[in-house]
Amino acid sequence: YLLKADRMLRTRDTGTVSVTGHLDGTWLSDKGETIKAYGDEGLYKTTPPVTELWGGRQKLIRWETAQDKAPVRVVADHFIAVHDDKEFFALGHVEMTQNPKILARSDKAKYDQKTATIHLYGPARVFVHIVDAKGIGDFTAEKGWVTLKPKTAQLAGRVRGHIDPGQAL
Repeated sequence: YLLKADRMLRTRDTGTVSVTGHLDGTWLSDKGETIKAYGDEGLYKTTPPVTELWGGRQKLIRWETAQDKAPVRVVADHFIAVHDDKEFFALGHVEMTQNPKILARSDKAKYDQKTATIHLYGPARVFVHIVDAKGIGDFTAEKGWVTLKPKTAQLAGRVRGHIDPGQAL
């Protein structure tokens, strides 16, 4: 893990690090992923190891491999990374894109690196927009999840959608 910011303050007794201004975090996983996080304010706690970002519209970018040309980009009000559990949470006005093919919106999202699954949920309905060689689809549901290997998406709870097979990439 590498975290850069304009200002960092470490509390000696707890090891907690508070950061402000131009946060730039990098996490390289043992599976070859690179995750970059950008924000205005943050906190790193050592026990258990947790990193949080907030203070504006934070951004997280995930490249599956070093050769990945279409990373997943997520913006949200607040991010929480629980390092031991290998989970990332996006909270508040979550918008996830993988251009030009996918747009998803939800109140909350959770990325579980162990299962390579993104869960979309929250009190408002989940929205998913997909464009591929077969057409364009727009869907809403109460919750959804995306598995990254193999790439599949599922929605559940009062699912509604519209597919236009005449439009394609």
